[in-house]
Amino acid sequence: MQTPARHMPSPTAGASAVAPRRRRLGALLLLCLAVVGCGTAPDPRAPATPSPAAPPSPAIVVAAHPLAARAGAAVLERGGSAMDAALAVQLMLGLVEPQSSGIGGGTMLLAYDAGSGQVSGYIGREQAPAAAGAGWFDDADGQPLARSDAMLSGRATGVPGTLATFALALREHGRLPWARLFDDTIATAEQGFTITARLQRHIDGRFPQAAAEDVRRLFDDGHGGRLRAGDTLRNPAYAATLRTLAAGGAQAFYQGALARAYAGKGMALMPAAEAAEQTIVQKVVPYETQGRVFGFAASVESAASPISAYLIGPIAQFWLIPFMETDAGRDGFGWLLGDGDARGIALVFVIAGLLTFLLVLLAFCSRAYRRLTEAYAAAP
Repeated sequence: MQTPARHMPSPTAGASAVAPRRRRLGALLLLCLAVVGCGTAPDPRAPATPSPAAPPSPAIVVAAHPLAARAGAAVLERGGSAMDAALAVQLMLGLVEPQSSGIGGGTMLLAYDAGSGQVSGYIGREQAPAAAGAGWFDDADGQPLARSDAMLSGRATGVPGTLATFALALREHGRLPWARLFDDTIATAEQGFTITARLQRHIDGRFPQAAAEDVRRLFDDGHGGRLRAGDTLRNPAYAATLRTLAAGGAQAFYQGALARAYAGKGMALMPAAEAAEQTIVQKVVPYETQGRVFGFAASVESAASPISAYLIGPIAQFWLIPFMETDAGRDGFGWLLGDGDARGIALVFVIAGLLTFLLVLLAFCSRAYRRLTEAYAAAP
């Protein structure tokens, strides 16, 4: 007999819930971190045709708010995978703790498949907008903006990767249809939830965002004051946004009406057509090839220290930097390094990088590296 899912309060500030999950993934472990931000991102498609829901088996969902844990548990009860549940948790956190989480931020995901022993990782952190550059945080007179003004200007907002990252991860690990993962959060946003003491501290906080007009409007109690802990908060605008995303897939966040609305508030600051080029969603290197990849990185790091300290350092101090201050140095390398005061140091980095790269290539050709590669490939 299957034990029904139930919610269990966590001994910490978070919450957990026991619920079913698919058998094939077994003990799929997922770490999901989201950071609030706003903007636009790459080729974010809705998941491919989902697999049939799996029979339920015991599982645990852990989240920073009980309603988020319950949303994840509900997805598992319907036969969804842990990755399905993770998106449901993320959507609910964007509603019940908007000061900390949201779909307009960045995400990192780890998924462990107990059946195959494979770990999959995804990195979708925010990227700087294409228009960012010198003077990005200066006012019309060329003076630096105050920190609070910069934060609320939209210029301090990175291009978000959360939904694009989940779209990619769910294509590989999802089971339920994309739209079904939004149901619980949409219902909660329309019906309302109880404000916690933690959320009230942020509502009344001195953070620059707390003074923004849209934030004040969201938490207005209708009598000239602000909502308090224990009050009910409804967010129909968030529900409407989620309905759009449920129907249109992740790309609806980066194109069309939603993207134009963000740009109108100075948050996207780039044409929607550029959005797909500005957020990089990376799939972490598979475990099977990590040895070679990180071995390469370790080789470069190990080689760089002695080269810089014992070879490049003295040469740079007594020859390269003085040479770059001469007319011959400026004429010979100005096309590559410019004419700034740091061009001598820039030449040092160029030479050190080339030497290090050559040393790494020589190491890859060595008999010791070939033996190490063979041993790694033969390991279980």
